[in-house]
Amino acid sequence: MKKSTGKLSILGYPLVAIREEDTDTPPEQRITPMTICIAAIAANTEIYCACDRMITSGDVEFEPDIPFMGNTKILRLTTGIIALTAGSSSLHAKIHQEAFESIGAQIKSAPNSWIKVREVANLWVDIYNKIRNQNIENGILKPLGLDHKTFILQQKNLDRDFIEKIHQQIGVYEMPIISAIITGVDDIGPHIYVVENGSSNGSEILLRCYDAIGFAAIGSGARHAETVFMSSGHHRFASSGMTSFLCYRAKKLSEIAPGVGQGTDMFAMGPGLGVSEYIPREIVEHFSVILKQRTESEKIISKNEQTMAEEFLKQLIELANQQAHAKIQSIPPEPIKPAHPTTEPQPPSAQSPDAGPSTTPPPAQGRPSSPQADPT
Repeated sequence: MKKSTGKLSILGYPLVAIREEDTDTPPEQRITPMTICIAAIAANTEIYCACDRMITSGDVEFEPDIPFMGNTKILRLTTGIIALTAGSSSLHAKIHQEAFESIGAQIKSAPNSWIKVREVANLWVDIYNKIRNQNIENGILKPLGLDHKTFILQQKNLDRDFIEKIHQQIGVYEMPIISAIITGVDDIGPHIYVVENGSSNGSEILLRCYDAIGFAAIGSGARHAETVFMSSGHHRFASSGMTSFLCYRAKKLSEIAPGVGQGTDMFAMGPGLGVSEYIPREIVEHFSVILKQRTESEKIISKNEQTMAEEFLKQLIELANQQAHAKIQSIPPEPIKPAHPTTEPQPPSAQSPDAGPSTTPPPAQGRPSSPQADPT
């Protein structure tokens, strides 16, 4: 199900369609950035995250060798809220810079009022729309000697075909494809939001909440990562140890998807307000050892299952062959059909006056009926 928010540009012109979608309705014609970012809620008080180091700049993607705590895909917004980004790094950098400044001013004016994660997610959407409107003005209107304000005021004096053409150009104006997980812990609890403009030309910006599901993933490896959480039955009350390891396992499994990097960085927030830090690489390496042991155990289990299945199938085939052989040996020969069927009328069987003619076939020639037992 989809719900339109009806939110338009602040100039009163429908430059961007904004939708807030249910998580069970994937957007149509979505274009997915080549990367993986994962966030999951644990113990109903904490957030664990994992991502690769793949960076997208224009049509170029690469994974730099960065130092610890230097991952540019993990953007800190407050001491308890971060953004995990996928897609155009330059566009995310612009949004993050303005969001960081806006949040800093809000904290300065009201230091005792804890910023909600949803407020930050909405702010990310608003800044995206602002940047898109600025790009439209610079790329479409200003070359014609117009801006948003003059275009609105002068529409009565402009040719209708000209206006319609401008409307079409604005409606299909392309933006770089981006996705972001806005997640953190506020005074209400842990939250996960996903913001993305994954339509064919980036004209729609989508905002969805994953609090009830308890995990979210973006990027080309998202489906692989989500499979790990779903098959494990993850929920927001799962233990911290299990959730953190699931994030790592999901990230490593997603590496089979195109465009997902081999490097892995992890981040944790909570329990409590303002508690957040990178997970030390020693722990990440320990997760790697656990995953290798799990993989080896799964191979042994899989081999045993295959052996048992093959043995069962072999027994089943042997039993079927035995039954087929026994069935062939017990089939009697076909009865010899008479050369001249009888045409002699048979006496009618006893029946009620209202009954129709008897449908009982006459006995075969040469096969007398069995004698009736004497009732006395």
